This record gives sequence, C-alpha cells and structure tokens, in this order.
Amino acid sequence: MVKLYTPGHGPYTDTLIMYGITSALLHREYDFKVEGVEGTYIIEADAKLEEVAEAVSDYVQNIKDGAIHVLVDRLRLIQKQSRNRLLIAMNKIADETKALEYLKELLFPGHGVSEGRGAKGVILWLSLSPFAGKFFTGSFKYNVLEYRVCLQCVAMASTGLISTFMPLDVRRRGKRTGKVYVTVLAFTGHVNSDVLKSLKEGLGEEKFLREYDIVARFSENIPLRVLPFILLTILSGKTILKLAKSKASWKTYTVAYDVKKATQIRGFSELPIDAVLSGLSILHMRNVLDALRTFVMGVVKGIGSDVADPYILESLVRYFNTRNVSDLYQFVRAAKSNLEGKLGDVVGKRSLGVKLCRELAHLAI
Repeated sequence: MVKLYTPGHGPYTDTLIMYGITSALLHREYDFKVEGVEGTYIIEADAKLEEVAEAVSDYVQNIKDGAIHVLVDRLRLIQKQSRNRLLIAMNKIADETKALEYLKELLFPGHGVSEGRGAKGVILWLSLSPFAGKFFTGSFKYNVLEYRVCLQCVAMASTGLISTFMPLDVRRRGKRTGKVYVTVLAFTGHVNSDVLKSLKEGLGEEKFLREYDIVARFSENIPLRVLPFILLTILSGKTILKLAKSKASWKTYTVAYDVKKATQIRGFSELPIDAVLSGLSILHMRNVLDALRTFVMGVVKGIGSDVADPYILESLVRYFNTRNVSDLYQFVRAAKSNLEGKLGDVVGKRSLGVKLCRELAHLAI
C-alpha cells in the first residue's frame, strides 16, 4: 500500500494530476481510494511505489503522442511553440526512473511549496491552471511573477487533462470558432477505483461521444453554467449512479478558452452538481432518463439553430438544484411556449410529455 499527495498547485491543477495518476492505476487495474480535501487529493493505492511508477511511466509513454496532438494541434489549448516543452515533460515522466523520483516527492504533502510564483521551473499554462493565471498583479504595479512548476507536474497535469476532461471544440455551421470549452469533474470526500473507472468508461462510450459531438456543434450560444448539466445528462445511467452514490461531493470546473491566437480565458464557472446527479440518478431508476436526454439534446439543437431560448435549460437546471415546484412551472412554461413555435418542428411538439413532466415533479416530493 502506498499513499500519495497531490502537490498543492490549486484545486484545478491538483485535480488533473490526481486524474493523471489514477488513470495510470486504472490502466494496470490496481485498486485504489482517493480522498479529496480542500482542493488537494490523497491517493491510496494497493501497490508498491515502484509499481505505481512503472504504471505511470508506461501509461504516459502510451498516450503522449496522442495527447500532444489533441492538446496542441487539434484543440490548441497549448500553443505550438510549447510543443517541444510538453514533449520533454512527458518524456521525462515516461522514464520509469524519473517517474519514481517524482512520486517519492509526493509521499508527503507540500511538493508544490517549492514551486509557484517567482520560483524556478516552467510556466504552468492556462489550460492546466486557469486559477493561477499568467501573471500576478501587485498593489501598485505589475510584477512579472509567472506561476512555475517542475516538468513532472506539467506532464502529470497534461496526462490527467487528456484522460478525463470534456472538451467542446465549438463550431458554427461546421467550422471552428476558435472557442474551446473544457469541463472537469472535481470532488471532496472519498471515492474508490470503481467510481473513477465508471467515469472514465462513461466518457469513452460511443453513445456519449456521438451526442457530445452534437453538443459541440450547437454549443456556441449555450450559457457556460448550463453546459455541465447537458454533459452529465448524456452520460450513461450506470455512470451517473456511480457518481451519485459515491461518498463524495461533486462539482464541475468549466473554462471557456479563446484559442484563435494566444490561448486566453474568456469565462469560468465552478458549480456544485450533487443535486443534479441525485436528480438524474432518480430519473434513471424510474426509466425516464432517456426521455429527458432526448428533450435536452433537442433543445441544444434548437438553441444552435436559433429556434429555442437558452432559458429553457437554465430554468431546468435551476429546478434540479432547488426542487421548487415554482421553478418547475417556469421551466414547463418556457418549454411549452418554445415547442409551440419552431422548436416544435425540430424536436416534436409533444417531446415534453406528460410522463416526463410527472416524473420531474416527483423530484420535488
């Protein structure tokens, strides 16, 4: 049994590093437990440290070329001039000896204390740390204090990002807009390897990926705070149940990037999702999750085609969080009004049926 502590580079980056390590453990089918504590994570693996190092180096070796292609070439979340630095970082962690040296640093809390603003190392890119930003603004002047970390932290955060993130390469009429929305699930409390295995498998299922691509095509006008709800809705019921029944409290980080030139942040949303997961799991067990999913995806297409009001989904998300009947009324009223218009031609005027409304109302009971 080995216990590892994430470095302490902020909740977003530590979440990515946790996913990087646990993805490697899942690849080797090791059992483990993870505890999320105030933005950091403690990973307890049923393996020796040397075995974890071997798993990490092997996993990174297998995914590094594809990861660099996706992060640099396809999504442009990391700029092309940083490609070589990312390759060097991932090659370093793909070396089993170097991976072991790094993991030894994580046997105790506080690896990140020697890194950060003004420290030596490499600049932590915005795609790996939207919280940190590029520079720190002093009280009376601007001091160039980049947030710097070691190459191994860059490699593990990049590995976690590519392994479990939900990126939407936003398109308009089939063409890229230069916007990329990234959603990452984080948690406090305890989860085991079965939960994260289910999440990873759920993000790779063919049905999820197919509907995910549709969301990317129509997501430009969808409010950032609504996107996590849509993405959770299209996960399999099995995955939703695993997340909802775990001994953890979940939230999402969603970041809007502009990647047309230099990578820049255009929006950020941090949302608790326990109430949403609970509601979706109940609808799954009552056999109406597919009906909700069909309706939500229809509204997504309607918003993208300018025939639906985004308020439909905003009011639905509000109801999932409040379970207040008046919020359900606002949702049904907005939906019915739109369905009587052009949205009804897209999804069918009766797509929000009596049974689905009744089951949604059941959540308030």
